[in-house]
Amino acid sequence: MAGACAAALFALSAVATASPVAAQDSDDAVRIVARRVEDGRVEVALQQRRGDATWADRQLPDRRFFPTNAAGRWLATSPLTLTGDVTVRIVARRLEDGRVEVALQQRRGDATWANRQLPDRRFFPTNAAAGRWFAGSPLTLDTTAADATGGRFSAVAAGGSHTCGLRTDKTITCWGSNDRGQA
Repeated sequence: MAGACAAALFALSAVATASPVAAQDSDDAVRIVARRVEDGRVEVALQQRRGDATWADRQLPDRRFFPTNAAGRWLATSPLTLTGDVTVRIVARRLEDGRVEVALQQRRGDATWANRQLPDRRFFPTNAAAGRWFAGSPLTLDTTAADATGGRFSAVAAGGSHTCGLRTDKTITCWGSNDRGQA
């Protein structure tokens, strides 16, 4: 029974992209790994697939321990910037039955967080042995998400009703009121 629970750990589905690539064939694949620590908290980390199809060392966010007394609300790890300048965070919540549900969020080009990616199998078992790392299924990141609006900003200037930003790729993006063409 414990083996079945461990096997049914959690899995993440691929982030939708214009041309989906199977996670097992992609250099952009990641997986969430988790383990229970001695005091009952769940520690989460992320692994990236290398070009040779092996998994790199675990990347440990600064905030990565899910508290034992958290219930119902989503908590987020500190962000991790991965190869390809993609920023992600792991989110988790404890369900009433004690299981911990995990998901992944990617930072968009406008610095907001995309919706949680909720795969069919996404639960860390309640009876997991302390210290043993469990791995979720691989998923493919959307490497275009960070660049969808032209990259990060190197400078921003705000007016009374509009804002303009100079991006790292030297393009300018403006938003806000544009009733007189100011944006």
